[in-house]
Amino acid sequence: MPDHESVHNKNMEINVKKLLVVLFRNLHWIALAAIVCGAGLWLYSTYVMKPMYTSTATIYTHNADVNIPNSQRQTVAYQELVAAEQLSGPYIAILKSDNLLNKTIKTLNLHVSPSALRKDMTITTDDKLVINVSLTRPDPEEAQKILDQLLRFYPAEIDRVVHSGGSEVIDAASLPTMPSSPNIMRNTVVGALVGILLAAAYCIVSALQNDVVTSEEELANDFGLPVLGVIPQIKLDGKEQKKHEKKE
Repeated sequence: MPDHESVHNKNMEINVKKLLVVLFRNLHWIALAAIVCGAGLWLYSTYVMKPMYTSTATIYTHNADVNIPNSQRQTVAYQELVAAEQLSGPYIAILKSDNLLNKTIKTLNLHVSPSALRKDMTITTDDKLVINVSLTRPDPEEAQKILDQLLRFYPAEIDRVVHSGGSEVIDAASLPTMPSSPNIMRNTVVGALVGILLAAAYCIVSALQNDVVTSEEELANDFGLPVLGVIPQIKLDGKEQKKHEKKE
């Protein structure tokens, strides 16, 4: 007599095969759900979502007078590099400060708050000496203009707040030519995957809730009992069916 564990593993194997058969039989519905969801998210991304443009700039920070114009120094001490790295935190804080953002907003006569403009900014550091600044706006020219003006006020703010070191712009604010968001291709793929998952989940749940036995093989596999006999289903033609109904 087989032990409980082997029977359990066999039942699990049978159930997995059954679910795979269910998914295979409903491949057309799953594919249709993927197409519908993918196309729906493509339409939403293309015609509903507002395109956004990102302007980027790169800044080099320093804490040594060798970087100052007309300097006669040719080397930088290790301690000065470490000090410059430690200043990257304050430099980033200045870039996001209300004072710097308010100056930029007032100069360009923008109708936006400093907090809203701060949310549109992304600041990262490569090696603590190089700062990458990005600004995302609905208008590509506006994004470049705002970031360019912000970088013009930036050195003066460093002198006012930090009183040491400085910064140099490596790459000026760029003019974006393509929208940075929405990512239409990614959204379409995500929509198709969501459609596949939803359709597959619906098919599996429907199969698990269906307890109707449709064949003797299924009865034997699910319950482990031999089938002694099967009552055949006889199809009657029109005349015989009417006779049968009269007798009833």
